[in-house]
Amino acid sequence: MQVAKLTPKDGDGGDVFGISVDTSESRVIVGASKDENDMKRHGSGSAYIFTSVGDVHTQEAKLNADRLQKGANFGLTVALDANRALIGGPSTDTRAGVDSGAVYAFLKVGANWVLQATITPVKQPDGHRGEKLTSGYNMGSAVALDGVVGRKFNFAAIGVRWDANRNGNNAGSVYVFDTEDEASLNLPLSVEPRGDLALTMFGGIKRTALLQNFPNPFNPETWIPYTLSHDADVSVRIYNIEGKLVRQLEVGQQAAGSYLSRETAVYWNGKNRLGESVSSGTYFYTLKADTFSDTRRMVILK
Repeated sequence: MQVAKLTPKDGDGGDVFGISVDTSESRVIVGASKDENDMKRHGSGSAYIFTSVGDVHTQEAKLNADRLQKGANFGLTVALDANRALIGGPSTDTRAGVDSGAVYAFLKVGANWVLQATITPVKQPDGHRGEKLTSGYNMGSAVALDGVVGRKFNFAAIGVRWDANRNGNNAGSVYVFDTEDEASLNLPLSVEPRGDLALTMFGGIKRTALLQNFPNPFNPETWIPYTLSHDADVSVRIYNIEGKLVRQLEVGQQAAGSYLSRETAVYWNGKNRLGESVSSGTYFYTLKADTFSDTRRMVILK
């Protein structure tokens, strides 16, 4: 049974809205690779994200490249995974060449979708003649995202259909990235955990564990989820990258169970002990539950 028909708020003729689609949880991403955006940039392209509550779908965001470019075909390929999106613009001109292509990585931070990284082909060595351009490679001809909260390796795959490599000209290739690598994509998977993520045994929590905060990166607030295998006195300490204590959150005595939702996880408003908002950067949070202690990293992005 069809439950919805999606159209963009600013759509018009020739946008080819729907040329690419992907879904994740309650969201749908849709590419419109011929969207002109303005009269001088026909075919610059766009991507739209819709969120649903029941059968009602609402446009949440319209995403574009940081620099609109005529004929770039941004949105020809799309991928969505919880709070992360990859969007291909395979006809984008870059320093690496005409139609070399580009892929744009977005992360949902609070209410906004933030461009985290732009991936383009790297000029290839050309014997004694230095570097050669990668014109026509079409990076972003296919994109995919996959991730599971708590897994060490969450990855993105990017197709480059006309890549020239050891198999020959136009042989094609696929580039695979660790999405949480800050030097490349910087797309940490940080969504509100579900109850079934906690390891259980005979209906009870199997072990005490500290989980990744959500959202992450965040601005200005975040939640720190955890599970307890037994009753414990709980506190969370937050440190800056220099190891100095920024804030101590005293939770108190907690019963064994899972504390994974916004209603039950430890809340931090991004302020220090003096009530001042802390600056952007990397912070560490440590959960102490009686003799248990564990530390994870989080990022404030303003």
